[in-house]
Amino acid sequence: MYNVILFAKQMSVLLNKIQQQKLLALTDQHGLGFANEESALALDEFLSTRSDAQLEINLGHICNNICSFCVSGHLTQQGLAKPVPVDPIKKVMQKAYNQGTRQVILLGGEPTIQKNFFPALEYAASLGFEKIIVFTNLVRGREAAFLQRVAAYPAVHWRVSIQGGDEATHDRVVKRPGAFKKIQQGLAWLCKNQQEVSINSCITTESADSIAGYADLLQNFQIKQLHLDMFRPSSAGRRAEEYALDLIPDYHKVATNIDRLIHRLGDSFQGISLSIGGLPYCFLPQYANLIHHGGDQTYMVSIAADEERGWDKYSAQNNGRFQMPQCSSCVFHRDCHGLPIGYGMKFGKPELHPIQLIDVLNLPKSLMGKSQAQSIFGAALSSWREWSDNMQKVARRMALIERAAPYDGWRVVQDAILLKQQQAGIKLQKNDNAFYVLFSAKNKISLQFIQSDSSGASNKAISQIIQTIRRPPVAK
Repeated sequence: MYNVILFAKQMSVLLNKIQQQKLLALTDQHGLGFANEESALALDEFLSTRSDAQLEINLGHICNNICSFCVSGHLTQQGLAKPVPVDPIKKVMQKAYNQGTRQVILLGGEPTIQKNFFPALEYAASLGFEKIIVFTNLVRGREAAFLQRVAAYPAVHWRVSIQGGDEATHDRVVKRPGAFKKIQQGLAWLCKNQQEVSINSCITTESADSIAGYADLLQNFQIKQLHLDMFRPSSAGRRAEEYALDLIPDYHKVATNIDRLIHRLGDSFQGISLSIGGLPYCFLPQYANLIHHGGDQTYMVSIAADEERGWDKYSAQNNGRFQMPQCSSCVFHRDCHGLPIGYGMKFGKPELHPIQLIDVLNLPKSLMGKSQAQSIFGAALSSWREWSDNMQKVARRMALIERAAPYDGWRVVQDAILLKQQQAGIKLQKNDNAFYVLFSAKNKISLQFIQSDSSGASNKAISQIIQTIRRPPVAK
């Protein structure tokens, strides 16, 4: 067995003995561990014909670091990480390229210390992949000749794994004193030579408090992209359940520290692409436009003996997560995969607060107007022809309401269209009071008015809005 990808089994408390025996049998048969039986059965489904897919190839689990959250260092310590031959890797690349894939990610372990790294890189370039992402911890960041050799390929993008916003945290997480300094030296060279660089971090209990420190790295090295990914227990390998539970971070603390990061970035935040993976939207609703629970269609591939095994990355990663009953009323219900199994075991029953359309309408206007936010909150990036008939009718009614404002002194201060959720709304304000006009177009168009107080101060304005919808105002 040349190489294995190990997805840790779900917490054993959730599996009966028969299920555990089945999973262990599969592990022994294939050298693989699965999140569940469904994942095991789907393992042989390899490479879609979709042209927008990207390929992610594990070049081998051998790694210089021993990251607490990652299976690769654990396997290296146990002597189970073995070199991977390059011929099967080339076969996978050729197949993917022939099917239209134009982006490939080379990762490990640490890909740059694998013997197959340069043969794989050179072959990917020769095939014509438009983007070749090298996912590295920059252990070779002090080797200018090495960096120069990789940078000679124009398609290369460097995705640098930095597991803490400061030196002490990073070195503690990866268990390698001096690792952060190598990264800094490597980043200095990459920055000087105008290489395309992004930073990736897996947020655990160990690193959550250091999140704001990433501001210094982004600003000092002029890096424009940062991805903060929430730890998934399935990535920890065949370790005890208590070990994985200990690494799950408190999402309230994570949200607070991401907010601190954004404030430290200040005006420079506008030029940075920050993405947050796997955090439920309700923990950081003011930056919901930055959160995602998936990504570009990605196929992960591992080489075992002379055959390749592939599966959909995000389908596998989102196994073993759950939502609470109240989540069904959240506007992000269909986009959010909830919490990892074990979160409630560690922190108690989660207090989740579903995001409602009114919450969206009360977000700062600066967020609503950002192009990133429009893909979730607004409609500017969507073709009008793709809207349902009911949503087109809702938009026309909203335009009528806004054109005829103000109403008895109430003025429009915010609006939002949630195209995926088939909802829309308008917020009107007078002095310190507000009321809301809410539309739903899921089955039929419905209209609701929500007043912030019971005094009836907005009753006259509501009557005027109803008349406006029924009898559009004469153009002036």
